[in-house]
Amino acid sequence: MFCVDDLTLLLFSRDHLSFVDQCLNSIHEEFGNKIQILNVDVGSNDGTEKRIMQQAKELGLSLHQEHRPREMKTLTVLKSLEDQVNTQFVILLSADDLFGKGYGEALLSTLKELKGDTVLNFSLIETNALLESKRLHVPSWTNSVQTNKRKLSIMNPGTAPGSVIPFKKLKSLEIWKSVPSILIEDYWLWWTLIEHVDFVNILSASAVYRKHGNNISSSKQNRDYAYSLGFAAGLPRARNNSYLNRGLSLILIPRWGRHLAPSNWKIFIRGFITSTHESSLI
Repeated sequence: MFCVDDLTLLLFSRDHLSFVDQCLNSIHEEFGNKIQILNVDVGSNDGTEKRIMQQAKELGLSLHQEHRPREMKTLTVLKSLEDQVNTQFVILLSADDLFGKGYGEALLSTLKELKGDTVLNFSLIETNALLESKRLHVPSWTNSVQTNKRKLSIMNPGTAPGSVIPFKKLKSLEIWKSVPSILIEDYWLWWTLIEHVDFVNILSASAVYRKHGNNISSSKQNRDYAYSLGFAAGLPRARNNSYLNRGLSLILIPRWGRHLAPSNWKIFIRGFITSTHESSLI
């Protein structure tokens, strides 16, 4: 039987001062003070860390703070937390995003029914910086590993903000010993866990993804993002045992590469080639 002590909220922050109050308020509304929060600040220089601690104290949240250098990439940050987090599950949330109403109830009721390690993905409301809704993203996992691999080969069928990851299971996998230094964590996590755990869509509640000028994914000029996107696009080439899926995955090159400035296409391809080579050695 699951209990809330088996769950840690990993709250990642980096120059999110304008958004952290709304984020922490949503955590308090959904969980009260009953959830462990580990805030990992990655080199903020705008006062984000101080404000998060102040707001957490005002709300009575159980929050511990860790610091990581600004140049550390997302997956490497997650890897660095393996000794600090011993719960079965973690929630992944950025401090510029937030939980939708009903998230906590839907999550806890779902976890109580689980019989094994599972990834949970929620409906995702994409908004602008002012939280005005723009789009709704719905996770589309199935009960079939092969179907999920087919989906992963041509798109990202999951949703990252608010996702729940079986962290103990993840840490037990051999591939966890050498995670790539990339900014895009969710797509790598899906491919890493796809054959080991179940994936469940929760459509009755949502997380909120806020798009604003400081989003990494909004920068066509960001070289690290270009490399990470290329690395992600190369994962299906190495992780698939189906020639059809490997062929279909080539669609990711134009589909994801078009989001970058032409000057970064070479970096994208470099990430793609590195991914197909390194992943094939696993």
